[in-house]
Amino acid sequence: MSLNPLDAEAIRASLSPTVAAALGPIQVFRQLDSTNCWLLEQGRSGDVCLAEAQTAGRGRYGKRWQSPEGNIYCSLRWHFDTVPPQFGCLSLVTGVALAQALEQVGLTGHGLKWPNDLWHQDRKLGGILIQTADVPSQVVIGIGLNVQMAVDTETPIDQPWCQLSDLLAFLPDRNHLLGVMLEQLVPALQRFPAFSLPAFLPEWERRDVLNGRRIRALSGHDTLTGVAMGLDSRGWLRLRDPSGREHAFSSADVSIKL
Repeated sequence: MSLNPLDAEAIRASLSPTVAAALGPIQVFRQLDSTNCWLLEQGRSGDVCLAEAQTAGRGRYGKRWQSPEGNIYCSLRWHFDTVPPQFGCLSLVTGVALAQALEQVGLTGHGLKWPNDLWHQDRKLGGILIQTADVPSQVVIGIGLNVQMAVDTETPIDQPWCQLSDLLAFLPDRNHLLGVMLEQLVPALQRFPAFSLPAFLPEWERRDVLNGRRIRALSGHDTLTGVAMGLDSRGWLRLRDPSGREHAFSSADVSIKL
């Protein structure tokens, strides 16, 4: 199945007036090193950057993000008036917004792996990378979503993955899908300065793919195993080790122990 090329005008035409007004130009490139890098270097608040392919896509901890054609690689530069007090929860809020967008196009069975991955049945469907711009109150939110990728068999992906073309009976046009994603993400960002974790938790918990499962968490030079216990009052991941002691992580590389 062939995919229509990314089209800035088609994406903007699919947006509501309020969301369209909150965004700057939508830039579409045939190929970039990284949409996040482009916005960090050249973007302004509200700008959206898209690429058909990336040559140097990155995830958290500098991990390489395979970026062949056929997927969505989208970054948005966003300005807050001041740094929100719950800034560490921004990736969680972004994840829920994207999960809601996928529900709108008919996907079921997907969830969120703390702090920044979209999963479907223990396979990675997408990821989020948030980077601070030159002004601390400005961030670049990068989203990679597997749609229908042209897999490079010479560069295998190092973890189980899936794509929308295998999960949906009808695969939406990527321009329509990006419109649905921005319709969820932009209002979530506008509301974020007043973020309340207790009010947000039910939306997170019903999508949490780690809660109650045995996990391994790598943080710095320390590796801990135990059972994931959801989030604490700061949005940090809770882990109960075999001795019953509880730990909390603001950042960690987490894997499920099957």
